[in-house]
Amino acid sequence: DSRLYVHTANRQGFYAEIIAADPRSDLTVLTPAQPLSPEYARSLTPIRYGNNIPVKKGQFVIALGNPYAIARDGSPSASWGIISNFHRYPVPIFKHFLNQEIAKEETLHHFGTLLQVDTHL
Repeated sequence: DSRLYVHTANRQGFYAEIIAADPRSDLTVLTPAQPLSPEYARSLTPIRYGNNIPVKKGQFVIALGNPYAIARDGSPSASWGIISNFHRYPVPIFKHFLNQEIAKEETLHHFGTLLQVDTHL
């Protein structure tokens, strides 16, 4: 039996249950396992959706997901980095270099969510 614990930005947390999940997009909707007090619920800050907020070169981001469903043990991946380029195409000099670049790009496209460091989704 596994239990989910949600850590919040104010260094508190609560146990949660899954109410919906989509393995294809690696997204899950959670609800608190026990009712939260009104004061505690008001203290929570939801993630703001980006709505076409442009991601810029040099911006720090966090990628959340489960590329190729490799986390069958329940341990999805999270990584952070800097946006380096948007339209980078591999130069076909040597075949093995080309294959490495394509593999890297395909892996990045399988992350479920990209968070900007200022907490936009």
